[in-house]
Order: sequence, then structure tokens, then C-alpha cells
Amino acid sequence: YNYLVGCEKNSILFANGDLDTYSILYLQLVDGFRDDVIVMNINLLNTEWYFNYFLNKYPQLLKANTQIKDAISRFNNHVDDLDSD
Repeated sequence: YNYLVGCEKNSILFANGDLDTYSILYLQLVDGFRDDVIVMNINLLNTEWYFNYFLNKYPQLLKANTQIKDAISRFNNHVDDLDSD
């Protein structure tokens, strides 16, 4: 709930892991709360089928394709840095 409340209208929210992703999707799909926010699971975005699913479902993401890949890369690098500490 708090993740969605903090998002601007029509935001993309990157979630990490099943608990974050599916809890948020439940709020959106079942409760109809903040369905303007696109929720993407960072771990699944590394798979071609999931990435293509979003490009097909949200064609406006084609414009943001490079920005999304950069954001995923920065996130993964940050997680790798935390793991190495």
C-alpha cells in the first residue's frame, strides 16, 4: 500500500521479489487501487518473455525502453554492491 501511495500518477514501480510484486498486484487487481501504476518485477525483467509482455501491454514503454534498461542496470549494480559489502 505504501509503495503505491508514494508513486506519482502513471508511474512505473520496480519491485524486487515475489512478496513485493504480488502484494502490490493484489491491491491493484482485486481492490482496484492505483491501477495507473505499472508494477515491474526487477528479477523477471531479465527474461525476454516478461520484458516483451510489458512492451506489448504498454506500447508507450517503447519510448522509455532505454531508460528502463538503464534503471534495471543501475538497480542490479546497486544490489551487487550491497552484496559485496
